[in-house]
Amino acid sequence: MESVRCALDRVRPRLLHAWSVLVAVMPDLGMWLAPFLDLLAAPFGLAAKLPPRVLGTLPVDADAAEALIGMSLLTVAVVARGHWQIAAGMLSLLLFLPPDRAGRVEMHVLDVGQGDGLLLLGGDRTLLIDGGGWREGDFGGRVLRPVLVSLGVRRLDVAVVTHFDTDHCGGLSQVMRSLAIEELWVSASWGTAPCVRELLLDSQARTRILWRGERVKWGAWSFRVLHPPSGTVGSSNDRSLGMVAEAFGRRALFMGDVSRVVEKRLVEGGVAVDVLKVAHHGSCTSTSEMFLEATRLRSASISVGVRNGYGHPAPEVLDRLRAHRIHVLRTDRDGMITWRFDEQGARLRVSGRGLATHAAGGLSRLFCHVSND
Repeated sequence: MESVRCALDRVRPRLLHAWSVLVAVMPDLGMWLAPFLDLLAAPFGLAAKLPPRVLGTLPVDADAAEALIGMSLLTVAVVARGHWQIAAGMLSLLLFLPPDRAGRVEMHVLDVGQGDGLLLLGGDRTLLIDGGGWREGDFGGRVLRPVLVSLGVRRLDVAVVTHFDTDHCGGLSQVMRSLAIEELWVSASWGTAPCVRELLLDSQARTRILWRGERVKWGAWSFRVLHPPSGTVGSSNDRSLGMVAEAFGRRALFMGDVSRVVEKRLVEGGVAVDVLKVAHHGSCTSTSEMFLEATRLRSASISVGVRNGYGHPAPEVLDRLRAHRIHVLRTDRDGMITWRFDEQGARLRVSGRGLATHAAGGLSRLFCHVSND
């Protein structure tokens, strides 16, 4: 078989050259023989018939200096011989080795500016709720993918879309071109929104439709869907997918951009949670007094852009959160917000690298522990 393949490799270029000469001298005969050349070239066209799919990526989180060192080592590994080649190859792999997440159960409120993005980790499994986005430009390549790479994400086991506004869905539809998405969770109330078509058709991911009352077990996490119920109509914000995620007895609530009308429905049966991703970036349309009393929150995270033009978060929302003695964290001031869950409780870490602190060159870290009481 190997000898046949080698013979074909030698014959193909000669046939192509002969055919080129024949076409120049006798065009009609050359066109008649073209299908036979197509048969010889057919194996090279098989890849084009495969469905578009990202098989996997190797995440690399490196600054300019680290990238230069790494590429230099890779160059040595290619051109050198003997022990130098092996040593350079091993060092380059160690330099670009992704962070070890084995056994960790974490929730990251990503710093994606004026938008939403939350990453849940369960050991080596990854679930992304929304992915931020800009109206123009490659948000997925310039913001979302670098953040995910820095956390060692090679692929997304699950991508959840709370609703299909650009600041929630745009980054996901862009990042799927370089990170494989295995499964997509959406609500059925979205019809043919442009981002729906991109994610459902282009990502090749399995799709799961979620409704109110459904429960999903995913590794160390369990999810309960609170919204929307079957047949939901109304504004795009009020059709957002709302879920409670629980790990080690701690509960986090995600609600997209719902208004206080939907909040009232969500807590009618009682929903006690520990951590809230504040709806609609802290807009005054959400986070009502009744909602805060019903949920008995301990901590609230607001995903919001620095000096955004919407006035988010609204002063009255912040006042209500303070009145209930709720610990408030904001991505525009605190950067990425990380909760790590285990049997002892929940630990919080903020990067202190939001856009506001980047301008001042600041880098701070805050660690605290939330007790089990």
